[in-house]
Amino acid sequence: MTDGYGNINWWGFSPALDLQQIGHGEMCKKLSCATPEELHILLVGAGDLRHILKTVAHRYRHSKRKLKFYVVENSLELYIRDMLLMMVALEKPNKMGLQEKTELFLELYGNTLIREQSSQYSEAMAHELIKMVTDFDYMGKKLPLFDLSQLKYKERDFLEGILKFLRNREKTPYDVSKCWDLRLRQQLNVRYDSMKNVFDWDYNMEMVERGGSIINIHQYKNWRQCGVAFQIREGTYDVPNRTLASATVFKMTAEDVSEFNINSLFHELANNEKYEPPQPTADKDSGKSDSETKLQEITEEEEEEEESNKKSTEEIKQETNQQNSENKEEKEIGEPVDALCEENVNNSTQETEEPEWMKIEDVKVTFLPLNSIQDMVNKPKYQKRFNAAFFSNSMVHHLKPESSSLFADHASLVLETALFMVDLKKEYVTEYVKKITGMANQAGFQLLETPDDLQDSYIKFSFERNQ
Repeated sequence: MTDGYGNINWWGFSPALDLQQIGHGEMCKKLSCATPEELHILLVGAGDLRHILKTVAHRYRHSKRKLKFYVVENSLELYIRDMLLMMVALEKPNKMGLQEKTELFLELYGNTLIREQSSQYSEAMAHELIKMVTDFDYMGKKLPLFDLSQLKYKERDFLEGILKFLRNREKTPYDVSKCWDLRLRQQLNVRYDSMKNVFDWDYNMEMVERGGSIINIHQYKNWRQCGVAFQIREGTYDVPNRTLASATVFKMTAEDVSEFNINSLFHELANNEKYEPPQPTADKDSGKSDSETKLQEITEEEEEEEESNKKSTEEIKQETNQQNSENKEEKEIGEPVDALCEENVNNSTQETEEPEWMKIEDVKVTFLPLNSIQDMVNKPKYQKRFNAAFFSNSMVHHLKPESSSLFADHASLVLETALFMVDLKKEYVTEYVKKITGMANQAGFQLLETPDDLQDSYIKFSFERNQ
């Protein structure tokens, strides 16, 4: 996605769904098939964890079964946001109350600018996630909900580099307000100076007519202008939300970007013309993209700093040992007491510093390699694996006829429409629905019910394999 929407889908364009009910439950009723005891759900390009949260939260409404989610995105930053936001949701009640947890979740999820204490929390959790990404045993002990074992080694290294960027606010500044403003300039172009009128038009003539009237107009316009959606507390929201930062580097002028605007993208889709987005440029010497080079620089700087800290620690130890040898006789008397005190302090520190999260039984979230749908088609372990799937409007092009081998004999599919992409004219929204319906039909799916092009943000399909 380009222009104002960007290349990373930070948020979805459809509401959160209980995927046990929406699509799959309706499919089972229509085809008179039993729901398996273990449900495998594929999420492609969802952009956030809204479907996972709602599906897990509504488990009590359905028969008890294991839920296994498989997440495919086009950016590693989204995996980190998913884990961080889930860590907030799973904080134990004795550590964080429901009100505080809700406010923190909304801040990190929807705000470009957050409070100081929220930023400190994300930095602390980034430190914990570094341990988890580099030590799967530690992750299995602390947060067994997630599984990163399917990621490539290079992707795990990039995750570590991104997390080091998140935890080191002072060393690597991030001006999110400037980034947001530049994105607005690209999206609005000549309409930038009258942006308030543009936002007012988008809300009253597009959002309301498409079912988005639940959103407050003042909050909507404020979010469009500065990226701050939630200001629940009477606090100061002035710290950049680094979870919305990307290491992706683009070498494109505004004129280059305008050629790939969102209207052109969906117009090409409607006319069966292939769309080729620009790829990140590669480093001539190393063959690495600018994004990879940037992440490597961050990681190397962190390693150099850690090495310097180690050297400083060694020097302090040498000085301490020298002082200890000079005052050995004085120390001997107090050693037993000091040792006991140190042991008690270490134990209490370990108890207070090591975070714990609530455990969710029979639920697993597996992150798969980026854009890996076509690779999965060629792997036997994924054949006939998925009972339900969700494809976003930004990654629906991965749904091809050969991908039908990934689905179980009876499966459901939910496709996200372009309803809430307010830049699109209504005729393009309608054409897009026709286009993705045809793509689903070619993959062997049939409509569960006829959608309303200008009211439904998703379309439901069923799949039945011919024996």
